Amino acid sequence: MSSRIATRFFVLGRKVLPSTPIYSQRLFSSCTVLCGRGANPHYWSEEVASSTHVDTGSIADTISQQTSVADTISHQTSVVDAISQQTNLTDAVSGLTSAGLGGYTPVGIIQHALEFLHVQANMPWWAAIATMAALLRVALLPLAVSMQQNTARMFNIQPEVSRILLNMQQCSKMGDQVGQAQEGLKLAELYREHRVNPFKMFFMPLVQMPIFLTFFMAIRRMAAAPVESMKTGGLWWFPDLTIPDPTFSLPLLTCVNFLINIELGGETAASNPTYETTKKILRIGTIAILPITAALPSGLFMYMITTSILTTVQILLFKQPSVRTLLRIPLLRREQPPAQAKL
Repeated sequence: MSSRIATRFFVLGRKVLPSTPIYSQRLFSSCTVLCGRGANPHYWSEEVASSTHVDTGSIADTISQQTSVADTISHQTSVVDAISQQTNLTDAVSGLTSAGLGGYTPVGIIQHALEFLHVQANMPWWAAIATMAALLRVALLPLAVSMQQNTARMFNIQPEVSRILLNMQQCSKMGDQVGQAQEGLKLAELYREHRVNPFKMFFMPLVQMPIFLTFFMAIRRMAAAPVESMKTGGLWWFPDLTIPDPTFSLPLLTCVNFLINIELGGETAASNPTYETTKKILRIGTIAILPITAALPSGLFMYMITTSILTTVQILLFKQPSVRTLLRIPLLRREQPPAQAKL
């Protein structure tokens, strides 16, 4: 069968192609091979199988390339997001500058820090102000612990201090300068022995006052500019942080919390006879300035309320014996100073 087909192709080729021996030989060989393969069914099954064979290596390479493209797109998206955040921060900084805010003064640094929390941390303004106040309060905690240690030691030696001071007063009345000098030396020795610095109790107010004034000026200037986003940066009944609280609630809450801290003993968290007079003065002053604080922008109260609440928590913790032991704060001795001087 195959030889007949080959012969027919060969005769047909002789009619078309030139009658040259080399062409005739090649044509006959090709026809013979073709017909030989056609007669062999195994050849065609192998051809079909090879034509339908799946190149798994090529598919894996294609998937790998697609994964690389997806990773590249993801990286480009991250870069775009980072550029967008940097652009927002740059716009915010330029916004502060154009409003006459910011700079490298303490007030400007606070304003930039608040803007950073608002833009980069995506915090609303009220949360940015409260967070900044909390961070500053935590930063001052070591100083508060040191002052509390000093105050507790001074409270525990108060009976001896009162006796020496009374003797110094009597020597002064009698004109005994030598005796007065001797009592002064005793007092200095007592302070040195118990590691007491009578002026250290003023460190915390001296540090806190500049911080409060800096925060006060920073937020008040931002509200007066105003920073437009602060008009919607509040919450609940005070959405606008650039204007006073129309309900008078924030000033009242601040005043109440200040009074609670005064009753608890202030920063020292230690009750003593001399503090009772100070308490009365602080009570009157806190209530007296309430009408003045009512005119302040609501943003300022986010700082004052946060600081006041954290102060309350700190006072209550310092009153716990376990906390005092952990922080090496001496426990207080409940002793009264002697009623009369040594003769």
